[in-house]
Amino acid sequence: MNRKLIKKSAAILAMTLLVFFSCKNQSNSNTEKRVEQQPKQEFIDEHNAKNSLDWVGTYEGTLPCASCPGINTILKLNTDLTFELTEVYLGEEHNSFVEKGSFSWDKKGTNITLNIPDRTPQYKCIEGALIALDTEEKVIEGELSKFYILSKTM
Repeated sequence: MNRKLIKKSAAILAMTLLVFFSCKNQSNSNTEKRVEQQPKQEFIDEHNAKNSLDWVGTYEGTLPCASCPGINTILKLNTDLTFELTEVYLGEEHNSFVEKGSFSWDKKGTNITLNIPDRTPQYKCIEGALIALDTEEKVIEGELSKFYILSKTM
């Protein structure tokens, strides 16, 4: 009778272990499937000039000019995304122009475009300055690059 009890106990133990290990393996495979099925999330960098820098204020500098010694430029940016641009062409008569309007940020939040009829001046916003961009929205390089910077005054 002891033999029957031992065989019965061994059979019950074997079945219990079989069920335990089969459930454990099934649980792991389900977990792996769930991990694989999760969609990959794209990282969006929220740290940009628009929301990280104190860009509101007045910027001044003398930009290069093909037909004069330079263009004295004063650009005021407001929190409501409006601007006032004053340009004085040095050495010329009737040389002062004032434009007012709105500006917009690019998708990355680093460059601004002044909405002016017949032209679209663009600037890269950095800490304490604006850099005038070329027509392809790129920073001007070379010896004259330092002359395309408007420094923040207020």
